[in-house]
Amino acid sequence: MSQSSSGAPRWQLEGNAPLAYDTHIVDVFLQDYSRRLVKVAAIKAGDRVLDVACGTGVVTRLAANKAGPAGQVVGFDLNAGMLARARASRETAAAIEWRVGSATDMPFADATFDCVICQHGLQFIPDKAAALSEMHRVLADPGRTVISVWRSIEHYPWQAAIADAVERNVGSEQAAQIRSAFSFG
Repeated sequence: MSQSSSGAPRWQLEGNAPLAYDTHIVDVFLQDYSRRLVKVAAIKAGDRVLDVACGTGVVTRLAANKAGPAGQVVGFDLNAGMLARARASRETAAAIEWRVGSATDMPFADATFDCVICQHGLQFIPDKAAALSEMHRVLADPGRTVISVWRSIEHYPWQAAIADAVERNVGSEQAAQIRSAFSFG
């Protein structure tokens, strides 16, 4: 993970980290959440969908399967390594456009998408208000926004135990990275 000029983490996973993320986090923990998020989003054939902070694209691919060939689906993420992993997956026949960029300054016209989704990404964006404003700006009227974030770490004792063990055995900076995923409240 790299640091921005302000010292805040930028979540640039490189090397084998995106594959490890898919194998040890997406496949183990996030598949069911991903299916539920897409179901709640009520994506239908022909929808234009933006997946913000799409990571390796698990939700993006599910959305593309719902939107079908008549739809438009964009997976959008700051992390080029995660998008490289997303591009490598061929789990959907529907076309997906993968784009690198910041959630606080999206390169899309106003009212471009029928549905904006974001699974477990908003908590990693330093300026959450700006990201939410951008999501609203690119959303058509009527449109749907579905966002999923973790609650505070106190609600996940197993994850708190892992963070505590990492702090004791590896370091406080690495433990802070784990805890940051649960920083939304």
